Amino acid sequence: MDRLSLFLFISLGINNCLLAQVNKQRNKILIIKNATIIPSPNDSIIKAATIVIKNGKIISVGDRPITIKEKADTIDATNFYVLEGFWNSHVHFMESKWNGADTVSNKRLEFQLHQFLTSYGFDYAFDIGSHLNNTLALKKRIAANQVKGPEIFTTGMLFAPPGGQPMYLSFYIPELSSPTTAKQIITQRIKDGANAIKIYSGVPTSQDNVYRVIYMNASTIKAITKTAHAFNKLVFAHPQTDSGVILAVQNGVDIIAHTTSGKMWSNELIAKMIKNKISLTPTFKLYDFLAKQQGLSDSSEDTVMQPLVDELNKFSKDGGNVLFGTDIGYITDYNPEVEYVYMQKAGLSFRQILASLTTAPSAKFNKSLSTGRIQKGMDADLVILSANPMENIKNLTNVLYTIKHGQIIYKGNGN
Repeated sequence: MDRLSLFLFISLGINNCLLAQVNKQRNKILIIKNATIIPSPNDSIIKAATIVIKNGKIISVGDRPITIKEKADTIDATNFYVLEGFWNSHVHFMESKWNGADTVSNKRLEFQLHQFLTSYGFDYAFDIGSHLNNTLALKKRIAANQVKGPEIFTTGMLFAPPGGQPMYLSFYIPELSSPTTAKQIITQRIKDGANAIKIYSGVPTSQDNVYRVIYMNASTIKAITKTAHAFNKLVFAHPQTDSGVILAVQNGVDIIAHTTSGKMWSNELIAKMIKNKISLTPTFKLYDFLAKQQGLSDSSEDTVMQPLVDELNKFSKDGGNVLFGTDIGYITDYNPEVEYVYMQKAGLSFRQILASLTTAPSAKFNKSLSTGRIQKGMDADLVILSANPMENIKNLTNVLYTIKHGQIIYKGNGN
């Protein structure tokens, strides 16, 4: 056997072994018994229930025990609560610790993913601003079951208007100068593997110590959204101001990445957002983090936060689609508890908050046929909580297990 043939033989053997290991993990049976199940935001609670998982899918859910003859792992969920796996629809894999995602050890990446997402129940994450190739490398390692982590979607790096380098970033953001250029670059970005596109419709800059918001040209935004939609890809927008929101809404953007602190959004603007099925990630966590970082007093922080709370309240009451998102990765405190609290202050019920974590993103990102609710035939993506989130919204962070496709990707201490 020549060297090339020997190399190919060995490589094929290694790949087959890895594939066998992946399939063995995914083919295991997992039973969760004695659980209180909240199947979806719209379904009734099932008490003292059992979930049976095989091949990464839910094969049985109910309050009647069933007999499984095959060997299975079991989690006794007595006094625990089982929910569908969560989405965080606004994260960034831009911190330096994610660099070299193709070569960093599995153990280190899993630890970082635990800190970042899985210890809080997130089975899915939409990255809307990072270096594309690096995030794709991380995504690939998770998909190959080399690293236990959430399913990642990514836009790659954001796009800015000409001269619109964000005042708070130390690296260059690519600029789109015209509709023609935008079409070419957006097409290439999608071909390179981006799952969506993120733009600055309004970007805060500082030139000669003078603060200024620069806006992307309307015709450029329209070219971006038209191009992305031709590939069935969504477009996120960082608006910065109310004017940035209006620009994004008028020119076809699908998701507004932040509430804004200007005037209350008008009835007409919200009506158009709802008519155009434009979603919102409020990111209260970001604003709370920045307020605390600046050392604001409680009363001053309330002054900052209340208009944002009122904005979400109005958007939600009028029927707007809310996606849960915290902007972690740009900020370094990953705990989502504050987001839950402020969403509740904005008038969202537990069921509405649960929808923002599950059914709303699964529908928005075209995954509702396999995710979003605990039901026979759906992907086995689950969160097990130690306390009742319906009694205290903060209990959504009391995660004992995060399960992805029937595999435990996070197990809390003490279990």
